[in-house]
Amino acid sequence: MTMTATKHASAVALLLVVAIAPGWAQSIVTINDKFEADRLKIEEEISRVTQDLNTAKDLSARKRLEAEVRGYQKRWNKLVDDHNAQLEQAYNTLRKRAAGLNADADRVNLEGAIVGSQADVLKKVAEFRTKGDFEKNRPKFREEWEQNYGIRLKVFGPEFDELKKEVIRNMKEKYGLEMYGARIGTSNPYTGDAYYKFYDDKGQLRYAIFNQDAEGLRKWQQDLQTYWRRRRDEGLEYDKTIGSFNRVRTDTAKQAKKIGSDLTGLAKRAEALRREAEDPVAGRRASGKLHIRNFYVKFGKDGTLSAYTTRNTTEKPYTGRYKITGDRIEFELGPSKFVGTIKGNRITGNRTRSDGVKDTWDLTLE
Repeated sequence: MTMTATKHASAVALLLVVAIAPGWAQSIVTINDKFEADRLKIEEEISRVTQDLNTAKDLSARKRLEAEVRGYQKRWNKLVDDHNAQLEQAYNTLRKRAAGLNADADRVNLEGAIVGSQADVLKKVAEFRTKGDFEKNRPKFREEWEQNYGIRLKVFGPEFDELKKEVIRNMKEKYGLEMYGARIGTSNPYTGDAYYKFYDDKGQLRYAIFNQDAEGLRKWQQDLQTYWRRRRDEGLEYDKTIGSFNRVRTDTAKQAKKIGSDLTGLAKRAEALRREAEDPVAGRRASGKLHIRNFYVKFGKDGTLSAYTTRNTTEKPYTGRYKITGDRIEFELGPSKFVGTIKGNRITGNRTRSDGVKDTWDLTLE
């Protein structure tokens, strides 16, 4: 019979990549699906508002559309913040769960070393089936064991005493095995008399006891190998999930920037159109007639204006301020008051001079 020490280093590494990846991956998918659905709705609304702004002419419609865009900005910012918070929460949960597996990693490391140590003893007993032959080789066994298992087990100091007790208890209750070292997983089994149990009074191998331990160890090895394979598969799934998480986070940042920029541009346009509806003459020039004179006006963007008239000569320019209420415009130039109505690019109205005389004026906006 040949027994081999179970390799456990890979199992430790696999444990460190956690066992919760599949469920965590699904949570990422759920979070991202909701975000995508909300993103598509926002993009549909952006498209609709863009079209509506192209056709909205009156002030009330433009005000309503500007308010809608501002609302979408707030809604989008909240969606992005909530989405990032959910992703961060999922990631933090992963990190906490991964950190919580450190104890499992220690346990697997300890179990792997103990399984290897137990298997080493059984292998030597199977090879040297008399007590005399076994004892002749004990110095060499002891030295080999220190190199192969002693170094591994010595890292488990007093702070791991409870873990050692749990492993040894499980070892006995589930697999019917006793530790071959005098102390819990740390003593060299070749320095004590633990191996005596395998030989009878005449120094011959007690096959029944040997086979019983070998069977228990075989089951333990199988369970560990199954556990480690499952961890390996979960580790691969975890790697995929981490990749998905990073892609989702990157995509979220890109979408947040793009849609945020689109909404900012749309908000500026909506504001400009609303201001235009509130003040359709701001920043524009106009020309026309004031009674029988040529009439030229330049409207400022801050409610100011300058104007002059010509007939045979150019008069000195006047300056003033204008006020718009709906489609009504009012301003004063020198001693005269002007009141008019804006219809598209045409402005028509009446002037009242300081002497009470009234006449008409009209302008065409450029």
